[in-house]
Amino acid sequence: MICNKCGGKSKIVDTVNVADDNETYRKHKCINCGRVFYTTEFEIEPDNLYIDNWYDNYRKKKEKENV
Repeated sequence: MICNKCGGKSKIVDTVNVADDNETYRKHKCINCGRVFYTTEFEIEPDNLYIDNWYDNYRKKKEKENV
């Protein structure tokens, strides 16, 4: 993951899994500047609206045609 302060690479220094909520929390530390930041991961049930939004905003339209 990229540090949003300096643009350097970060490494994961801690991970917490919450099985009840199906969530994962990660603590990252930037290798360049030492900044610490956290991320959350969670599962969703993708529907057509989500998939269309994902491809329109984050992926090339060509990839959508191959699905």
